[in-house]
Amino acid sequence: MAISAVVGILALLARITVGWPGGGDRYVMAIFVFAGIGFLACASIAVFSAARQTYPYKLGPEKEE
Repeated sequence: MAISAVVGILALLARITVGWPGGGDRYVMAIFVFAGIGFLACASIAVFSAARQTYPYKLGPEKEE
């Protein structure tokens, strides 16, 4: 998650500060978009795995003693 955030920030800064010749600007924007998709995917996986462990479940019938 951190790697995709850093890559996205660097790609956005590179697009803003550097004048890219030809179609280089499109590649930088593609890197930014894929870094954003990767960040959102990692964040959703983290949320769903944390939510899965919130409520314990029972494997068998309860036995009272």
